[in-house]
Amino acid sequence: MQTFTSDDQLIASAALREKLGGISPMTLWRWEKSRAFPQAHRIGPRKFWKLSEVADWLERHSPTNQSQ
Repeated sequence: MQTFTSDDQLIASAALREKLGGISPMTLWRWEKSRAFPQAHRIGPRKFWKLSEVADWLERHSPTNQSQ
């Protein structure tokens, strides 16, 4: 069973896709399958992501952090 602390803010799929610039459901699915994207947490049939994990992923994959 998964447990969450009070610091864990969860975001649903539709809200996450909007926050990531309006990406499509298929793009999110591909990112999930790449295993580089944070793993979703299921609550019933729905998927949620921890905002802190997504923020860390975005920081690591930011164009300003890429080697030139």
